[in-house]
Amino acid sequence: FFLPSTRKQASPHQSHLRPSGPTASMLTPEFTITQSDALVHLVVRAPYVKASEVEMLILHDRFTFHCKPYFLRLTFSGLVVDDDRATAKYDIAKGEFSIVIPKQTAGEHFEDLNMLTQLLTRKSALSTPTRPLIEVIGSEPAAGVDSDDDGDDVEIDWEQPQTLPAAKETAAELLTGKPHYGFNQQYCDVLEKLAAEVPDAIMLTDLRGDAGDWRERRLQAEESQFSDEHYIADFMEDDGVRQLLRDFEPWWTKLEPVVVQSEQTDPTDWAHCYSPRCLGTATAAAALCFSPSCRRQGKRSASTGTSTGPRWQDKWAWTKEEQQQLRQLPRKEHLISTPRATLLGLVDLLFSYALDLRVTEGEHSSESANLIMSVSPSMSFLETFANAKEMMVACFRRGLCYPLHRHWDLVTTAMADAVHLLKLGRKAILRCLLDLRNVMVHDEVHYILEQLFVTDYCIWIQATTDASVASLAARLEATQVTKDDVGLYLESLELLAMEDDDDEEDGGDDTDSETETDSETETESDSETDSDDVPDSDDPDSDLKTR
Repeated sequence: FFLPSTRKQASPHQSHLRPSGPTASMLTPEFTITQSDALVHLVVRAPYVKASEVEMLILHDRFTFHCKPYFLRLTFSGLVVDDDRATAKYDIAKGEFSIVIPKQTAGEHFEDLNMLTQLLTRKSALSTPTRPLIEVIGSEPAAGVDSDDDGDDVEIDWEQPQTLPAAKETAAELLTGKPHYGFNQQYCDVLEKLAAEVPDAIMLTDLRGDAGDWRERRLQAEESQFSDEHYIADFMEDDGVRQLLRDFEPWWTKLEPVVVQSEQTDPTDWAHCYSPRCLGTATAAAALCFSPSCRRQGKRSASTGTSTGPRWQDKWAWTKEEQQQLRQLPRKEHLISTPRATLLGLVDLLFSYALDLRVTEGEHSSESANLIMSVSPSMSFLETFANAKEMMVACFRRGLCYPLHRHWDLVTTAMADAVHLLKLGRKAILRCLLDLRNVMVHDEVHYILEQLFVTDYCIWIQATTDASVASLAARLEATQVTKDDVGLYLESLELLAMEDDDDEEDGGDDTDSETETDSETETESDSETDSDDVPDSDDPDSDLKTR
């Protein structure tokens, strides 16, 4: 139940009402959140407080909890209402508030309740397709502006871009005159200032030049690092790699993405979908389309109120360590200038993370941070990619040049792991990124890469759409990378190794046959010699000679 003194009444003319008292010194309490068809269930851990001083507010899409020294504000994807169904109970022994928040529309599914950082972040009122000079770290919806329009419904084109020749510098480089790198190309002068302190943070030692120069240096470094003997040895004696792939199964291999199918059966209702999967099909409503431009995406049936878009069905919950990391993440919004490069950079990180996890059989080692940095083109040489194939080729090349095990099946399995994680959805991806962040932040040399890449990806993945991730997974599955594409003469080396192995076997057979022939010859000669020494029984002098 709500005590009268704890419920704040909101004016319909107010766009936002904050309980009095929160300051910069407020603490964000631990909380867990679930939902049913009509209610949102929130458990807030706030021990050693006075229940009579608690203030709670339910307004539009927000819930606010305030009790010194705790302050919590959650922003939902749907509307909530303050009516008689709203209750709150305080367990003194556990120090927990059990709060029930009614939904305005019964049956509506609130998306992203497991994205804790996103729940704690205010929604931006504005969106722009180009990179601005100011990044939004907190905002309020303006009057007359729909805050739900977050600009993520733009379909990403995965085709090879075709543009006229232009200057190599990006807009940010033109403004500052310095190269930019990191997540969304938003950092500069960071690695340069830390070069003396951590010279081995990345493999690109000289940051002069542009992205084209950096790529040339990466290719040259891979050519010099690739070892023919190492690759042939792992190719011919691959029992160790086979055992790794056979015995160890990462946690994500046991999970399958769950998609809620639409209850709508009228094909004409989706007539305005122009995605390749739906266009011209008579049974368009029977299958699920992942195109962000599709009208079916996230559509809610008016009769049932059930969301018909793709949705991750939780089969596991965040651990306490993961919840703590999510609460500690900065609460800001990223304005992405290059969505395609950002998504491909995510695959880069997932690939290197999956490769390390398989090599170490699920237990990160002291060399994990260095291996992840070495295998990742984005981290090691600050690469950005324009299409999926060049990203996959770069990952494969580095996966065959730097790890201890350099086997084709190992790198292809790691890329398959990355694609499977994309299919599982943002929650599975976020769990991997949190683990990756924990690995990098505790490394004495590569800790700066956590700030340049991983933390921002942990924040951004919670705000992006499932459609973008699903579109990327489909593109990667449709992209084939062969050994010839990698450009390290892998097939020639394998053929040469197989021929040498056949020659050794033939040579071994010839040696065995020659040995047997020599033995037979020696046996025959010994027999002849023995027969010459035996005396003739008919010779009368033979007995005397023998005596």
